[in-house]
Amino acid sequence: MAASCLSRRWAAVLLLLATVVCIEGQLDGQLIDFYPSAMATALSSTRPQWAIKGSSERDVDACYFSKSVTDPWWKLDLTIVRGIFNVRVVAATSPVLLDGLVVYVSNATTVGGSERVQCGDALTSGSGVDVTTFTCSGTLVGQYVYITTSTPTTGVLALCEVMLNVQTGSGVALDFSSIQAEVVQGPGDDGSRTADLAIDGDASSVQAQCASTTSGSNPFLRIDLKRPRLVTKVDIKFYDDGGNGAIVEVGGNLIAAGNYQCGSTLSYQSNSGNFYSFSCSESQLGQYVIVTIAGTAQLQMCEVQVFTDSLLDIYLPGSVTASSQLSANWEIWKAVDRFHSTSNKQCYRSVRGQEDYWRLELISVTTISMVKITSHARDDFRDDLLGSRVFIGNTTTNKGKDNVLCGAVTSTAVTSGVLIYIQCASKAVGKYIYIITTTGSTRSLYLCEVELYSPGVPEVTVQPQSQQVSPGVNISLDCSAAGTPQPSSITWKLDNVVVNGTDIQTSNSTPSEIEIMSTLTITKVERSRGGRYTCEATNSEGTTVSDVAVVTVLYAPVVAAVQPSVVVLRGSNATLQVTVSGASPDVPNINGSRTWSGPSGTV
Repeated sequence: MAASCLSRRWAAVLLLLATVVCIEGQLDGQLIDFYPSAMATALSSTRPQWAIKGSSERDVDACYFSKSVTDPWWKLDLTIVRGIFNVRVVAATSPVLLDGLVVYVSNATTVGGSERVQCGDALTSGSGVDVTTFTCSGTLVGQYVYITTSTPTTGVLALCEVMLNVQTGSGVALDFSSIQAEVVQGPGDDGSRTADLAIDGDASSVQAQCASTTSGSNPFLRIDLKRPRLVTKVDIKFYDDGGNGAIVEVGGNLIAAGNYQCGSTLSYQSNSGNFYSFSCSESQLGQYVIVTIAGTAQLQMCEVQVFTDSLLDIYLPGSVTASSQLSANWEIWKAVDRFHSTSNKQCYRSVRGQEDYWRLELISVTTISMVKITSHARDDFRDDLLGSRVFIGNTTTNKGKDNVLCGAVTSTAVTSGVLIYIQCASKAVGKYIYIITTTGSTRSLYLCEVELYSPGVPEVTVQPQSQQVSPGVNISLDCSAAGTPQPSSITWKLDNVVVNGTDIQTSNSTPSEIEIMSTLTITKVERSRGGRYTCEATNSEGTTVSDVAVVTVLYAPVVAAVQPSVVVLRGSNATLQVTVSGASPDVPNINGSRTWSGPSGTV
């Protein structure tokens, strides 16, 4: 990977100026790119990824909005050429979709590229439209999908979700075991009738083979489909009247509120032994299927079947989940949305007052040396993270606490600012990353962004600079390095030999948990201190050497040697040679003043 790419990455990490993605590949000691291969960009945007978050939510705090500009556009880079059957666009509640909205599939990197092919017709009126499907004329092939306007238009481009279908179909039932779906129910299990009985493939109406909650307020059953899917309908076989008043919702919210209802609320039903279908009027995108009953009741289900349509997976290649979510506006996916805002409703927040976890599942086992959390801007909110622990490993048992403890959030970390660095005591290897509140605490999780870093040798982020100086002055050379683990030392060398002496002073500092800075000061510099300087940054993974900085100590020319006397015949040419040394722009060509003296005076 090019050095400029590295510099941009660390600039984003240390300064939090922007999220910078280097496509060239993962480097040792660098940000682990667990995000989707599909990347969204846009004209005049702050959060284009929110249009591919994996949920059909239309709330203002969960959609992409451009500024009001002329000919706004949104672009999706699939990274490879794909075949696209149709494109579905979910509109915001306000503003509505722009009139003349059009979808292009292209292999050109710019929106106006000549290779673009229009998918479907342009939208004639966006007023009152919730979901618009642009059906391509056959399957279009391309790497890029553009959403823009067909004629010059000034306005706000608002997109809550963009979905790409690769083919049409009536929907097929998911195999829960093959996708490793997870299921929970509340307020608790009724004895041995646990939630997993609702997705075990056994549709028997025998009570002991049916999942059942305890009787309580707003009972629910939640199925985690492990990634966003396009749900067309949900079929449920209830036990006896255990589904009276049940509703089914699909979406990206961990709680039912904020998701979309499929079908109608189920009125009273007896144990007929049949499946009841909850059909979605528009196929709904989401990772969670939630069955709930409002009020005090007992929810009893013998089997649940979820039907989905084909969908191009452009979402997070893993899954994000949690044990709780405060409200519909504090979605769990906002902790990995590449948007570093620290304000309300643009972060994930758990319910306060219980031991909760937030979990990221990677697509493969990964070595991790550091976890960086961007927390809330408010001090009291950030204080809630105090004592939270990070576990990394390959098991989901015991809320992830059976994995290896990477580290915990300290009081120093929460008082140092919104960036919280957790260095793993040793390299942690796994596919699950858990962030868990303290046991029995009244605290909660506030996560605005979670980023992972792999171990590797340091990178020199500030290079020492060459300079020319006069003898007797004080000079300084600066060097900074970043890495995970944090570099433990910086060593200075002159012509490949460690610099030392009474005129040498070295000061080191650690401005962050991943960076070290060093300044080499030479007092009353002498000619012997001129030469080629380097700094070497070291951590447990190895050592990186900086670029060479040449220090030139200037001094007046010195005649080092003069040719001995020369005897020549009168009238002949006489050649005299002199050797002059000196660290000066006038040497060795002696372009400055030159005076020769002889027996008769100046020549």
